[in-house]
Amino acid sequence: MLEQLSQFHFLRPLWLSGLLFIPLFWVLFKAKRLYQNDWHKVIDASFLTHLTPASSGETTNQSGHYLLSLILALSVLALAGPSWQKKPAPVIQVQDNLVVILDLSLSMLATDVNPDRLTRAKQKLEDLLKLRKEGNTALIVFSGDAHVVTPLTDDVQTILANMDAIDPFIMPVIGSRPDKAVSHALNLFEQANAKKARIIMLTDGIEAKQADDIVAMLSDSALSPPLSILAVGTAQGGPISIPKQGYLKDQGQVILPKLDINSLKALTARTQGNALEMSLDDTDLERLNIAPQTGTQTHFSTEQDIQQRKYDTWEDQGIFLLFILLPLALLAYRKNMLIVLALCFSFTSEPSYALSWEDLWKTKDQQAQALMDQGLYEDAAALYESPTHKAYANYQAGNYDATVTLTEAKQDLINLYNQANALAKQHKLEEALEKYNEVLNKAPNHEDARHNKALVEKILEQQKQEQQNQDQQNQDQQNQDQQNQDQQNQDQQNQDQQNQDQQNQDQQNQDQQNQDQQNQDQQNQEQQNQDQQNQDQQNQDQQNQEDQEKNDPSDDMTPSAMEQKEPLTDEEKQSYEQWMRRVPDDPGALLRRKFEQQAQERARSQQNIRREGDPIW
Repeated sequence: MLEQLSQFHFLRPLWLSGLLFIPLFWVLFKAKRLYQNDWHKVIDASFLTHLTPASSGETTNQSGHYLLSLILALSVLALAGPSWQKKPAPVIQVQDNLVVILDLSLSMLATDVNPDRLTRAKQKLEDLLKLRKEGNTALIVFSGDAHVVTPLTDDVQTILANMDAIDPFIMPVIGSRPDKAVSHALNLFEQANAKKARIIMLTDGIEAKQADDIVAMLSDSALSPPLSILAVGTAQGGPISIPKQGYLKDQGQVILPKLDINSLKALTARTQGNALEMSLDDTDLERLNIAPQTGTQTHFSTEQDIQQRKYDTWEDQGIFLLFILLPLALLAYRKNMLIVLALCFSFTSEPSYALSWEDLWKTKDQQAQALMDQGLYEDAAALYESPTHKAYANYQAGNYDATVTLTEAKQDLINLYNQANALAKQHKLEEALEKYNEVLNKAPNHEDARHNKALVEKILEQQKQEQQNQDQQNQDQQNQDQQNQDQQNQDQQNQDQQNQDQQNQDQQNQDQQNQDQQNQDQQNQEQQNQDQQNQDQQNQDQQNQEDQEKNDPSDDMTPSAMEQKEPLTDEEKQSYEQWMRRVPDDPGALLRRKFEQQAQERARSQQNIRREGDPIW
């Protein structure tokens, strides 16, 4: 009981201002009672009170005014919407499954429309995605093979984030195979258990044989989704401009692909769709019912296409005040009072939603969802009351710690997936991998979880490989340092040996000189000339020896000089920089590697064998 009292509030508090007008009604009714006849015009009010006959009518009127004031006060309180408890209410989400197929063949680089066909198609695709406020949307691209960029998801921002990276040069196989793209679209519908579905293709042409294959596939499908085409290009055609290579040529002639809108219209007529040329405004998208408010009414109006989820809202308890108002209305059985009561009940019969304050007609969660649509994720996170929605808003705002904390309380599929994404954003890759595995254990067909898990595993493998390379570089550096140290020790030993040999040589020369001096003293005067010559010869030899010692380069190999010749360790700096630059500069690198891997797997299974007559551009 105390908890309910603490949660007591009014859903529409502006109506409480109506209580300020009740005293005004009281004054007006009292004035009417005093001037209910014309005697007051000729008789003073003090005398009129004694002259008119006293009756029970005055007491009745006064009690009636009190009763009417009470009824008005209770009506105002009922209109204000008293509430003190929540109740689950259904939220209806229309299942609108749409797969968009984008042509990335070389002909989309034709310049017959400015700046080229692909740029115009990507601009139209962005306009299409901005109109998708509800439902699930997927994106498939094709050239010589088809690849899924984004599976069916209600988050169109994920698709928009990949737009800059999409161009024909990320495709591993050249050509034009729209039939393969349609086959992938049908697989996506089957994996999502879609009840109703449709396909829209942005292209500049489809070959007749491929058109027959597409019609056959759609006819054999249990869903038989309609295929519509937004065509880009002109009937005159234009050259295909390849960056840094000029125009694409065939046997020396410039290729001019032309748009055949009639063949595309014939194809869509067989698939219950429509083919339109791209317009500069949104008229073509409106005709294809891209916007949910029209597309859902046209294609998704059955009860089987509505998914109901529970969403807690505050329950309006003002209805209980009617049980008090009805008996009071029976007591107020007078004509003038019944008119006022009818006016009051006309307001209570249907509450007004025209107020400008959000709290008067939207719950906190609904207001937060409106902020999410505007991209104000932090404000939405602060306003959400639902823990699951609050966690998702924090994830979009980049508050990954808060996301992990909120999702730990309830480990259902959505919370597990959001928690795994938040852990991956925090670079806690091992923990994120565990959460992705839990999601896939509960939902093996969860394409987003499988895709993100593959990315995390690839990053972990890269980190492991880089760590192994780093360890190998460290080991090589240690071996190099050891070799340098050994070489220095060897050079030092050689230097010491040379010095020792030089000292021995000097000592021997000195001994020889002493011996010669003794012999010279003992010789007679006749041998002085000969001794003098010998002495000159010795002096000359000594001079030559000294000159040789000065010019010997081995004396310059001092320890300090050897230390200056040690190599620098730039490998460590380069390894660190490579570790920090794990994110590639090319935004399409991830998609390119993904598509190449898929193409290699299909080549091994012989799924993308080129057929004779298939176009290459």
